[in-house]
Amino acid sequence: MQNSSGKKAVKIFGCGGCGCASLVVGFVGLIIYFTAFSNFCARMMGEETYPLSGDPARFEPFASVSDIRSKIGVGAKLKSIEARYVRSDGTMDLNARYKPAPNVTYEFVMPLDKEPENAPPIGAGRSPGDVWLQTVTVNVYEPGQRRHVQRISGASRSSYSYTNEGMDVDRGTPSMGSIKESLEDPKVSAKEMWDIALKKGADKDAVATLSYEEDGYRFTIAGSRVFLEWDRDGKFSEDRSHYPGQER
Repeated sequence: MQNSSGKKAVKIFGCGGCGCASLVVGFVGLIIYFTAFSNFCARMMGEETYPLSGDPARFEPFASVSDIRSKIGVGAKLKSIEARYVRSDGTMDLNARYKPAPNVTYEFVMPLDKEPENAPPIGAGRSPGDVWLQTVTVNVYEPGQRRHVQRISGASRSSYSYTNEGMDVDRGTPSMGSIKESLEDPKVSAKEMWDIALKKGADKDAVATLSYEEDGYRFTIAGSRVFLEWDRDGKFSEDRSHYPGQER
């Protein structure tokens, strides 16, 4: 085809704005539908995953205990926390691209309201004061990560996949036991722990592993020989680190 000046007219093909937008919306909708359907099927198999309430790129591991407890049951008693790869501002980037990626493990124990029908009486493997308990482990890691599960029971086998929404809940098999003193929610924040470590010479660009257990809090930076401790009341108690250029 030529115009009046003798030059060729070129026709450009492409999708209109509305067409491209519809294609993108349809693709996103398909992903959302696939994720929702696979997670629905996983829940039917007993899997539990829940979204985090805040920004996954600025997750605060100690400050999130109440949010996690609200998902698994308000009666859950805290046993331990281990947060791996916490930055010097006290937050974690759960979307970080490096491996191993930042993650947190919370362990709770949940007293059950109702004991099973075959629960033994006192004296038959059961002591006075024993109750039925269930260990609940919550793993917090990159939202959107796919997980594949295989289950084998006798001659049957099942396999399925689902998408982690932020926190992944694993409820253990109920067992008898006594309720020991549980941990209070953390009294010292990840930022406060890092502030002390920085004053003592820790590298502000490093990431640390923070734990909270029955005997208190620990702060370590792998490969750098930084090791700090706090007691259960959140009071700094010991520095067993060796900092470059410093004599202990």
